[in-house]
Amino acid sequence: MRVRLTGVAKRFGERQLFENLDVEVAAGEMVAVMGPSGSGKTTLLTIMSALLEPDAGQVELVDDDLDHLRPMHAHLASWIPQGNNMLGARTVLDNAMIGALASGSDRFHAEELAEHSLQRMRIEDRRRDRAAVLSGGEQQRLAIARALCSGRPFLFADEPTGSLDRSNTEMVVAALRRAADEGIAVIIATHNLAIAPHCDRVFVIDGNLQVLT
Repeated sequence: MRVRLTGVAKRFGERQLFENLDVEVAAGEMVAVMGPSGSGKTTLLTIMSALLEPDAGQVELVDDDLDHLRPMHAHLASWIPQGNNMLGARTVLDNAMIGALASGSDRFHAEELAEHSLQRMRIEDRRRDRAAVLSGGEQQRLAIARALCSGRPFLFADEPTGSLDRSNTEMVVAALRRAADEGIAVIIATHNLAIAPHCDRVFVIDGNLQVLT
């Protein structure tokens, strides 16, 4: 399964961010989208995830098993947004369950998925604590756990290491790499050069888009 952008263009006011952009990301890939602030990194992710319509071009899902194309849909994507959007007064477990509940799981199955994801992120011992008392690194790992609980094939992360120290950055990047190795397409908007070596490809936006392999 792949998401494919063909001939995509996007303009904000007088500024042309993309024009005639062709790119695709496959299941099992981890891709970094890099560039200066305001270059369009987050915009590219929102277009790729079908949350934002391009001005021109197509955003399609390539289903290799069925050998056909269909429009990309936002319900196939999970997000790790800047700021995490945690429900601070609710428990860590409740926050992690949101991903599964949003994808249609019943409460019992959602809790089972959340417990597993928290173990993967090494924060299962905090599951009964309020999310508000977690450290920044723990909150970011919780955001990943919530995204993984959704079971969706595409994971979009917007500056997931922006406020983390080196140790927590390494843990978060390792978790995202592991998710890609398990078959999820992971697309990361980032300024952090340390992420690039862990990725299969790097997209650089600076007036246009270059793909580094």
